[in-house]
Order: sequence, then C-alpha cells, then structure tokens
Amino acid sequence: MADYDDFLDDAGATGHEFTGGEEHFTQDDFTGNDDFGTSNNEVEYINQAPVEEDPFAEAHTGPTASFISDDQAILKRQWEAEHEKQLLEKSKAEDGKRLSKRDGAAAELSGWYEQRRVLADKTSSSNRDAEKATLAGLESDLKSDQSWTRIVNLVDLQGTKDSHIRDITRFKQVLIQLKAHPLQKVL
Repeated sequence: MADYDDFLDDAGATGHEFTGGEEHFTQDDFTGNDDFGTSNNEVEYINQAPVEEDPFAEAHTGPTASFISDDQAILKRQWEAEHEKQLLEKSKAEDGKRLSKRDGAAAELSGWYEQRRVLADKTSSSNRDAEKATLAGLESDLKSDQSWTRIVNLVDLQGTKDSHIRDITRFKQVLIQLKAHPLQKVL
C-alpha cells in the first residue's frame, strides 16, 4: 500500500482517483485480486524476494580468453588454417572416390544389362528353334499312319522312378510293344 501512496504522491493526484494518460484509475484497481488470482500481498512478497547473483555469470563471458597469449593465438590460427586445408583436401579426396565408385558402378550395371540382353536373345532364339523342331515333329507324326508313334514320342519311356508319381511301368511296356508291333488296320 505504501508503494501506491508513493505513486500517488509522485503523480500529483489527490484523493483516491488519478489519471494516467487517457485512462482513469482508482485505488480499487490496485487492490484486491488481479486477473491471475494473485492478491496484492502475494505480489509484494514476490517483489521483495532477494535477487541472487548468477554464480556462473563469469563462465558466460569466457574467462579463458584472457589466458591465451598473442603467440598462442597466432599458433592457434595457423593450426586452424592448416586443419581447414586438411579437411578440404580430405573432402575433395572423398568426393573423388565417391565419383569414381559411382562411375564404376554405372559401368558395371550397363555391362550387366548388356549380358542380360544377350542371354535373353540367346534364350529366345533357342526357344524359337525348339518350337520349330517340335512343330516339324508333330507335322511328321500327323503324316504317319501309325498313331502310336505320336503317343510314344510324347511319353518319356526312359524316365526315372519317383516315389510320389504313380507306377506307370505297365503303360510304358504296352506302348513299347505297340511301337515295335503296331496293330493292323481293320478294313
């Protein structure tokens, strides 16, 4: 309350009302609770709290700077310049290695694509040749009078025995017999 009275005396206001610019204030505006739910007594207590000095204030100003001599500063600058040169050289060397590896990888990749294209061309040409041979064989089998020869050509008579495939040895024997001794046509 004393601060308020001192403020009134300094402002030259009389009574409980004073003007500060265009707004009119009363003593009631400075007493009681503020918008944050804090009473004036709490505000006065907070304002009277002792202010401690920052014990680390000197740490922020850099006290080590005063311990470096001019010779040491020159040596430090020279070292920093040399170090910067070394870092630049190292960076250029790394960039060169990276570019050479990238070029090598691009060449290897193009070689791989070329090999793949050649292999695909070979495979497709061999597949075309095999298809032509198969079609020629089918046409010749169709021209033959023996229908059993077409069937025998389609069945693998020399196949191995697998445990998961049905036993077709009797079927193979019949086909071999018919191939050797074809049936006579009945008129």
